[in-house]
Parts: sequence; C-alpha cells; structure tokens
Amino acid sequence: QKIEASRQIEEEIKKLEEKKKKEKSDPKKLIKRLEKEKLLFNKSITFTFRQPTLEAFQSLNNRYNQFIGDNKELAINLFNIITQPEAIYKAQLVSDLGYPAVLAVANDCQIILDDPSIQTTKKNYCKQMIGAIMAKTLTLNGYSKTGKKKSVPHKLFKVGEFYIKTITHPNDKND
Repeated sequence: QKIEASRQIEEEIKKLEEKKKKEKSDPKKLIKRLEKEKLLFNKSITFTFRQPTLEAFQSLNNRYNQFIGDNKELAINLFNIITQPEAIYKAQLVSDLGYPAVLAVANDCQIILDDPSIQTTKKNYCKQMIGAIMAKTLTLNGYSKTGKKKSVPHKLFKVGEFYIKTITHPNDKND
C-alpha cells in the first residue's frame, strides 16, 4: 500500500509539473489558474486605479471621435470592457508577466467583434481603438509604453504593445 501511495503521489507531482510547463507557454491558462487560486483561497485584493471616461478618451484621441459618433453602442461596449476594474487589474498582471496588455481583454472583445454584422474594416478599426483605450488606461495607472510590439497569443490580435510599470502608486506598500 505504501508503494502504491508513493506512486500516486509521484504521478500527481508529474501532472502538476506538466501543467505548469503548459501554463508557461499559454498565458491564458496561467491567468485562469491565478483567478482560480484567488477563489480557492478566498482572498480578496484591493487596488487603487484610475479609470478613464469615454469623454476624456475622446478629448485626447480625436482620431476616434468620428468612429465613436457613428458606432456609439459598439464603442461604449468595448470601452466598458477595457476600463472595468477587473480588466485593468488583468492588464497590469499580464503586463507584469511580460505579455501585451490587450491579452487581458481579448476574449471579451472577441465576443463583441464576432458579430457577423460588423464589417472587417470596422473590426480592424475597433482593434486599433482597443489598443488606444488600453494605452490610455495603463498610462493613467503608472505604466509606460516600451515601444515594443509583442505577439499576442490570441486570434483577435497579431501583436500588441508591451508596457512596463514606471510609477509606484503611493498606496503600494511593497513596491
């Protein structure tokens, strides 16, 4: 019985090691695991963030005003996805892990952009706008563009901007 139990333990350890290897190559699985661990341990976190408004975004990005005016519902839906607190936290997390920030919202934005009534040219413009909203959101929260584009492991985006944390928030005790 002891030998069988130790074999089972070894098999479980191997499974966990394989799972971690897969997570390193797939950031979506890593994010899911991190989310599950937060729920498993019933921990809550508090973080302070700055959330842009659509009006502030429009005032700084005249390029998108016409598009937003013509596609108000679509623009508001995408803006709300990107600027919700959970999305901001995920964007910071994936940035800190070395991935493009748009990965944090790619699944949710994909659901909206999969609508067959949205033309390809409009989808491409939406993807650019998603990147611009993400840039505004992260720069408001102490991150800077690196000027480096990285491959995004998601079918919605080919590449995305990589951000680094440059400003420590006064409430961050460990930074």
